[in-house]
Amino acid sequence: IGDVGWNDLEELQTKAEEPCPTMRSVGYVIHHSESHIALISSIGPEECGSLEKIPAEFLREVTYLRGNQDG
Repeated sequence: IGDVGWNDLEELQTKAEEPCPTMRSVGYVIHHSESHIALISSIGPEECGSLEKIPAEFLREVTYLRGNQDG
């Protein structure tokens, strides 16, 4: 929220009081524990995309989607 450089204090104070949005993440689960879930954006035989770690306290729901490895 806000831009690089100087921002209007009153505007950002108003934004700070707003509730956080509900976000949705989609990815390949490579770790899920009581403390957090770890997702990667894409996966190959020996490489993968970016890693996203989400604290368990932030999770509202986890839905596992399954498919075949070929497509």
